Amino acid sequence: MTIHTTSLRPPDVEEDVQIPLGFLMEMTNATSEDALSELFVRWAIRMTNAERCAVAIQDSDTTFVVHQSGDTGRASAGRSHPIAGSLMGDVLFSREMRIVRHLEQQRYAGCRVLGAAGMGTIVAVPVIGDKLCLGVISATYRKARVVSPRDRAIFEVLASVLGAQVILLRQMTDLKRLVRTDPLTGAFNRNHLAHTAAQHWNDWMAIARPFCIASVDLDHFKLVNDSMGHAIGDAVLRETVRRLKSKLRSGDTIIRMGGEEFCILLGGMSDSAASPFVRRLRNVIQDTPFQTNDGLVAVTASIGIASPDYEDSSFDETLRRSDKALYAAKAAGRNTVVTHVRQDVMAAG
Repeated sequence: MTIHTTSLRPPDVEEDVQIPLGFLMEMTNATSEDALSELFVRWAIRMTNAERCAVAIQDSDTTFVVHQSGDTGRASAGRSHPIAGSLMGDVLFSREMRIVRHLEQQRYAGCRVLGAAGMGTIVAVPVIGDKLCLGVISATYRKARVVSPRDRAIFEVLASVLGAQVILLRQMTDLKRLVRTDPLTGAFNRNHLAHTAAQHWNDWMAIARPFCIASVDLDHFKLVNDSMGHAIGDAVLRETVRRLKSKLRSGDTIIRMGGEEFCILLGGMSDSAASPFVRRLRNVIQDTPFQTNDGLVAVTASIGIASPDYEDSSFDETLRRSDKALYAAKAAGRNTVVTHVRQDVMAAG
């Protein structure tokens, strides 16, 4: 069997390192840091003489997420491990490669556990990307041996490539978030609506999983902008989103449709179940005046809600019914919630 490779040379290494093209192709398809870490530990075992390999990516000030692979070549699911008191933590902060032998005699508890399991040597290389130390890639050998220059070079290359890929993934994630996020309020925007709408609609069509759309409009918001200025209006919009988010469930989505109009998607909830929930959303806006630089501002909202039924041919049709219920709420005097049902519009509170 022929394994196609390409050559890479890390800094301070005299010879090129042969990297399998299959590894590079898999790497380009990894869409998360977990998938990337699993990929690296699997291939590190194939490419070196190590018994075990691990990738630890820092996920907080105090913890790593660690993926490991043994001689089976399978990567374990990522687990959280403390940074403090670990060899990998010391490598993270020093940003220098460490080779440690006689593991059973080391002060690191993790090394002593490996030593008790018959391991003799560990090499740990910092993963650096965009001048940041992001984590550590390590390899364990069964004997207290000298790590070959070839293996050292491979791990330096893997650490360098992993650092670059982690930074690239994070930049892509940030870009996707920016494309789908309203910069003023932090709510999602219309670009995100299409993606989320498709998920809800597909679940409804496939397994009849209900969802509810709440169309929200701040009452007389133009008066706030005209009388107090757009800076105050912007502050009111930001606080509105903050308050709504504080009451939403983890899977719910709030989208700024434009101006003072918002759309809230409530997954797994029919309109009858959503009605009291949405009334609580209305109350969180009206119950406490908004504190601004120009004093307190009283704000209320009109809300229309609708859930799909089998006469709806698309998500957009359900959204139009939610909008109709919103218009009815405004016509009924504002600061109310109205539910749209077929052939009628029924006030819900």
